[in-house]
Amino acid sequence: MNIDTLVESFYTNKDETESLINEVMDLMTSAGITEGSDLLTEVKGFSAARFFDSIFTPNITEQIGVEDNNETRATFIKSMKGIRGNTLREKINGVKQFMQGADAEAEGADTVLSYLTFLKCFSEVFEQYSPSGSGFLLEAFLAGLLKGRQLVEKTDETGGTLPIVDYETGSGDPVSLKRLTGGTGKTPIKGSIQNLAYHIAQNPDRGIDYVIAAIYGEEQEIAFFEFNIDADNFIFWVGQYIKVPPSGFGAGTALQEACAEYFAILNEQEEKGQFTPGPKEREDLLKTAQNFSKRVNAIQMALGVPPGAVDKDERKLYGDITMPLIKTSKSGLEQVYFGRPLKASEKTKIKSGKMEIPPLANAEGIKKAAKTLAKQNKFVEDMKKTKEVGGQVGEALQTLTTISDATTYSEFAQAATVLSKAFRAAESQLAPTGRHFSKGLSMYKKLGDTTKAGTLSDLPEPAKAAFPNWLRDPKNREAFMSMIKESTKKEGAKSQFSIAQERVRQNEYYIDTIQVNRKNLLRVTNKYNVVVKERLQPIFLSVDRLMDRLQSFYVNNRVAAGEKASEECAVLKTNVDEEIKFRKK
Repeated sequence: MNIDTLVESFYTNKDETESLINEVMDLMTSAGITEGSDLLTEVKGFSAARFFDSIFTPNITEQIGVEDNNETRATFIKSMKGIRGNTLREKINGVKQFMQGADAEAEGADTVLSYLTFLKCFSEVFEQYSPSGSGFLLEAFLAGLLKGRQLVEKTDETGGTLPIVDYETGSGDPVSLKRLTGGTGKTPIKGSIQNLAYHIAQNPDRGIDYVIAAIYGEEQEIAFFEFNIDADNFIFWVGQYIKVPPSGFGAGTALQEACAEYFAILNEQEEKGQFTPGPKEREDLLKTAQNFSKRVNAIQMALGVPPGAVDKDERKLYGDITMPLIKTSKSGLEQVYFGRPLKASEKTKIKSGKMEIPPLANAEGIKKAAKTLAKQNKFVEDMKKTKEVGGQVGEALQTLTTISDATTYSEFAQAATVLSKAFRAAESQLAPTGRHFSKGLSMYKKLGDTTKAGTLSDLPEPAKAAFPNWLRDPKNREAFMSMIKESTKKEGAKSQFSIAQERVRQNEYYIDTIQVNRKNLLRVTNKYNVVVKERLQPIFLSVDRLMDRLQSFYVNNRVAAGEKASEECAVLKTNVDEEIKFRKK
């Protein structure tokens, strides 16, 4: 009597059932369930914690991302085979659906194990390693998940630095991974401008995918985002860092022709020493003035400027183009605080003690305006640099964001005056409206100097439309890289691009969020207790008993053990057949 005879005696569909038994045996190994495991004892209840902790996880090392036949990678890929989808977006979406467990009892037992193994591995990456360490291992993890490869070798093309591509998917798509702390104003997406430009020059159509894993709070919520940078959107993402060459983009090119008016303006500017806006520039300036007015209206009460006042006073922008003037006055401060300017007779009575100071009338409006201003982090930081009142900006904001009936008029007036002075100083740093309120009008910032006239982001729309095809032409790659090097080598120039997280937190870039704290993972595991306890565990129990009895038969030559093994095969067949029926359904 041997195992083949036992199987042959009781299995009518040998190929299918033997295949499934082998699969079950593999699952037992990958799940860490062996003889003597607590899971192989018949218990009345189901312990999500005991089961989850017993799940075997492959070693999460860089070997997972190595494209060869090493055992670590093979084990990892095998344990992840149940994760549905081909792309990262599909797989992450699938994991999120699994965690929601809307149709838990309909899942196959092997699929449940794959997803739980994924979640356990995934959580270990973020819990057991430093941010830099987890970022590196996450590259290997995702490379293995997509059957791709991690890139860790230094390259000559990038000057002996690590390549901008962190890993490639199984289909060869290049990916740069960024593990960041998530949230408004948190770590931006950074990278080498030269390395990115070199990659885009070599791969203008495919470009490179950026995958962002943003970690939120102690609950370990990992939000995934994905966007692509290629020739078509290069200006959109990083154009503000690339200086336009004074010599243009090469004679006879469509891009040079599209920039003809732009360079004519620059030449005129250089000759006359001043700038005269054309029709397109006038439109841009008018939009900027309107944008300034809109944004200032939201904060003006925190500056002691009454509602509507900024629209009455104007200052010249260029020619007949005007924009609102921020002006704080005593009467304006009174109108904001009291709801109206005080009469001279009222002031006299207040001073002599014959009249009480009127109460605060616009607390909510002042508070809202101050909170709006406080949210403009970069602007507030520049306001704090104002020599005259910089050190008082934070205190002033605190006073107005928490203003109440207990706040005196003098306290309000002092705080609003501080903010008004700091605001005007910060806003006037760069022409025409300050970098905080303009929309990329850097071509007007340094009038009279064509070498500092503008960036790719400042090009007129026809030129922006012509740029991708210019970049795609191999003849222009040298000129493109020369432009990149000129933009980054000068003193004070940035060698890295920086993309705020806010720019990618949009529906089109957002993939999904996975919460991997232990409490949530056990909650997910418990959702699948029926699958584990009623369908998976009986198969594991039968296999364990069968192996135990076969060992007794072969090692100890006990015929009775062989007969019991035969009986156990029948039990196993029943359990396996049930799983086969379930899968076919």
